[in-house]
Amino acid sequence: MAVLEVTAAVPQPGSGVPDAAPGSAPRPYRAPRWPKVLAVTALLLLITYLAVPMLAGLWFSFWVPGEGLTLTALTDALSSPAVMGSLGLSLGLSAVSVVILLAILVPTVVLLHVSAQRFRPLVEVICMLPLVVPAIALVAGVMAVLRAGVEAGETARAISQFLQDPSFPIVLLGCYVVVLLPFTFRIIDNALSTIPVTQLLDSARGLGAPFPLAVLLVVAPNIRASLWYCAFFGLSAGLAEFTFSITLGFHTLSVELMTLSGSNFRTSIAVSLLVTLLSWALMIIVLQASNRIAVSRKASA
Repeated sequence: MAVLEVTAAVPQPGSGVPDAAPGSAPRPYRAPRWPKVLAVTALLLLITYLAVPMLAGLWFSFWVPGEGLTLTALTDALSSPAVMGSLGLSLGLSAVSVVILLAILVPTVVLLHVSAQRFRPLVEVICMLPLVVPAIALVAGVMAVLRAGVEAGETARAISQFLQDPSFPIVLLGCYVVVLLPFTFRIIDNALSTIPVTQLLDSARGLGAPFPLAVLLVVAPNIRASLWYCAFFGLSAGLAEFTFSITLGFHTLSVELMTLSGSNFRTSIAVSLLVTLLSWALMIIVLQASNRIAVSRKASA
């Protein structure tokens, strides 16, 4: 009777297979280091790309040859009624436009997720149109409408003048809402896709809450971080908006800084950089606070 012998393959000397020490565990797999090196390099390049121009602008604004470090640029801006007035106007327009946009979009996108899915393609096309139409084309259309209102009669002229009141130009609110529409819609839509919207609304309605109250008290707190991001993004975009303001003839912050750059370039650079840094810092603080609140709620649950 033939006996089948099974023998283990023994690595021969010079075969390239390392000899395992008796009783030693196999070596763990080590991932290659080059993806991490590439990621760190790309991050450092991005930080350098963003930080170097800002640091250079701050150095130019606050360092005067022969005088050293000085806050003259900042004090000139704070003492200028034109700069502070344009800053208040831009902040007010941006804040009101963000409130209007969130008040319209949040219930609309909630309905798209719950009971109006068939209207999603239409709403997405409408919200994405400002990305396709250039801003200069939009402002040209706004100017044509305002001009037609002036020529249509006394009532239309009064409405047109009311919309263009220099102290608070309502026409710019509509322009800001349209410009911010695509980004805000996409942020809110992605945020609602990560939570059980239908279950939350059903639970709130089961407790007797109407739809607006359910959206405000149940759905909105679950996407708080995204709403704060929309708010600070809208404020930053409103402070930096230039095309609509300069074309329609309103002195917002960006227009005032451009005018100021002709006579006091250091002050204009200092104010623009400080506003940018402040908006970034506030956005980071709010997002970190929202994330900590979400983590604490999950831990307590």
